[in-house]
Amino acid sequence: YPSIAPLLGEVLPDSEWAYEDSGIRSLQSTGTMGEGVRVCIVDTGIDVSHPDFSMINLNGFRDFYHEVNDEVRDIGHDSHGTLMAGLLVANGTYKGAAPGVSLSVAIALGPDGKSGSEKMVSQAIRWCRISQNSDVISLSLGSEPGSRVTSTSETVEAVKEALDEGIFVVAAAGNSDFHSNDTDVSTPASLPGVIAVGAHDRGGNPWSDSATGSLTDPETGETRSFPNQKPEILAPGVLLWSCISNEREPPYAYSTGTSDSTVIVAGALALILSIHG
Repeated sequence: YPSIAPLLGEVLPDSEWAYEDSGIRSLQSTGTMGEGVRVCIVDTGIDVSHPDFSMINLNGFRDFYHEVNDEVRDIGHDSHGTLMAGLLVANGTYKGAAPGVSLSVAIALGPDGKSGSEKMVSQAIRWCRISQNSDVISLSLGSEPGSRVTSTSETVEAVKEALDEGIFVVAAAGNSDFHSNDTDVSTPASLPGVIAVGAHDRGGNPWSDSATGSLTDPETGETRSFPNQKPEILAPGVLLWSCISNEREPPYAYSTGTSDSTVIVAGALALILSIHG
């Protein structure tokens, strides 16, 4: 792979646009890479053996799925957690959004990349808040369309606790379910105060499967008003190049979805916090 990488770079889509168009590279040019900011990712884990992670500051790791905490790893079949971590902290063949942050990673999703259980996700969010003292919690996860998490769920309660302590919670808007006519964002992205993130492509066009958000809150029936319209923001999320398991050759892949755009926003926010406090 190393010998053919330069040749592939001539023909494969380059995802550097995501960092340029979002203003992330401009923020980085001021000298910050997110130093001093604590970001917690709740996902399938991270493969820390990947060469692009050799310089990361891993502050904490916790496995709420298998409860095996002494081995930092990614349990996802598709390396979902590693893909997300790469977009944030990779610093090798490409540079992520905020490679200087203090990173914490919690496993709360199963090998298929979907929520393990309400209990696991809520415990992971509380771990990010209490044990890791996080400034930003990145949630590239959410309820499936048609099976909305209720306002009294453990995940919702854990997110509200984080918001009440002034922690920024960034969550994936999720995918629209046109079969059920449900285009609202997933939960917990649907909660007021959570930054719900949709995805757009290189041309700035909304990704076709990105949830558009309902004009009314399905829980309360009230009209959503600024600044709590959903999703609050669209970010790059189509064909982004990132890290996967180091056992693959090459250990990189393209990824698309609101999961990816969520991490881009979390990274940009970390840079802003690093600069302005």
